[in-house]
Order: sequence, then structure tokens, then C-alpha cells
Amino acid sequence: MKKFKSHFWPLTIFVLFFAMAIACIPSKHYTYQKPQPCIKHKPLYYSPILVKFFISGSYPLKDLAGAQKDDPKDLIYELNGLTPNKYQLTSGQTPNLNVYITYNSDNYQHYGASITGYVFDGDFSFTLSTNYNSSDFNDDFLGSGKIFHDIAARINDYITLGWCKNCPTPCVIN
Repeated sequence: MKKFKSHFWPLTIFVLFFAMAIACIPSKHYTYQKPQPCIKHKPLYYSPILVKFFISGSYPLKDLAGAQKDDPKDLIYELNGLTPNKYQLTSGQTPNLNVYITYNSDNYQHYGASITGYVFDGDFSFTLSTNYNSSDFNDDFLGSGKIFHDIAARINDYITLGWCKNCPTPCVIN
């Protein structure tokens, strides 16, 4: 019995540490994600493209109703400045292009946006980093603010050049 007691405590400590080590092993529960197919979307050649904008913010916008009313007009102005007479706001018609814009902020008075565009058979999305300040939303003597110009330029590129989704770069659209 004396020999058993002398081995009991080291054996108990070993079993306890071994059990703790087993409990710390990460599980091997991995989920397989099937690769997404490469989707190439050709440019939209028809005109006018009827556009509807959905404006929101990832932070409380000071004047959300004003942004939802005025920003689409500024964006259409910029889009038509890039490709004249190609874009038109919908007024009751079914849109060819729905654009969802979510403004975001880094809480240091820097702003950006996440944009997703949907057409009848595809979609595109991009993000403008928080490199803009509040003056980039304001109209200047040349037209709309800088952020509107940058959003419109990217949207216009997707519409006039086409886009790729889940494809290796460079993507060539035939």
C-alpha cells in the first residue's frame, strides 16, 4: 500500500495534465467551401440605363432624407458627365440598374462608401476607403463633390467595360 501511495500523486498529476492537454487540442471541424465560378459580365450597350439608388449609412447620417433625395441627382449628373445621356433616374419605370450605397465613417471625420450594383443578370460591388472628408460631399463649382465623382467613375467603368466576379486577374471580357 505504501508503494501505491508513493505513485498515486505523480500519476494523478500526470493524468490531470494529460486530460487538460487533450482538452486544448483544436477540433478539426473544417468546412469545405466550394470555389465560386468565374462570372464575366459584358458591358451594357443599351441606352438610357434607368437607375434607382438606395442610400443608407453605417452610422447615423445627419440628413438621411436629404441624402436620399439629392445624392441620386448628383450621381446621375456625374455619370452622364462620363458617358453623356446614358443614365437616367427612374420615375415609376422598372430600373435596369439598382445601386445600393452605404456611406461609412471611421469616426475621425473620414468617410467612404460600399457600393453594390444589380442588373437583371448579375451584380458588382466595390468599396471606397475612408479617404474622404465632409467637404468631399459638397457641391463645388465644377459639379458634385469628389466622392460622387469617384462613385460614378467606378459604376461607369463597370457598365461600359463589363466586370468579372470570382475570376483570376487579369480578367478579359470578350
